[in-house]
Amino acid sequence: MPIAGSLEPVRLLLIDDRALYRDAIGGVCGGTFHFQVVGQYGAFQEAIPRFPEADVVLVRDNLLPLWAESGGAKILVMADTLDVPASLECLRRGACGIVSQNTSPESLAVAIRQVATGGVWFDSSIIGTLARKVAGQGKAPTGLRLTDREREVLDCIFAGLPDREIAVKLEVKISAVKAAVRRLLERAGARRRSQLVRFFLARR
Repeated sequence: MPIAGSLEPVRLLLIDDRALYRDAIGGVCGGTFHFQVVGQYGAFQEAIPRFPEADVVLVRDNLLPLWAESGGAKILVMADTLDVPASLECLRRGACGIVSQNTSPESLAVAIRQVATGGVWFDSSIIGTLARKVAGQGKAPTGLRLTDREREVLDCIFAGLPDREIAVKLEVKISAVKAAVRRLLERAGARRRSQLVRFFLARR
């Protein structure tokens, strides 16, 4: 799968029922940031056959179904408005990240690359609230006891940091970060970080 910094661009599928808005995003993503826009659709169901061709599916929040079958692609939601309940609902429906429709093109590009490489992404206006919801002022999520290192790594995951940046921030070896992430994934029964995030949010 193509990742940021590789020879092949991130493959992006756009779903938005506002044609002019959708075309504008496609033009910026394909022209300015050199993503490969594999398709543009006005409805989620219409786009499903193209999902296997995409690394990231960028979809308007009101078009996301109750459970999104992504076909292996990662879903990034563009929200009309941002608040914690709506953001949690998007995560429960299978999203890997959430951006505001008012985000800058540069921030949107960063979010797309982050999600494409297996990370999660939250708009800066809600990340602090979501992180505090998980942290619980130092209390572990119901039924789980996290080590201090696991809690630090989890907070960094909520901030959207990849393993290498987590290692730099916590001043530890990347092998220690990978081990902590692996333990967190095992506890959550998750394969992706987005699933890990949903797991811990559901227990607050």
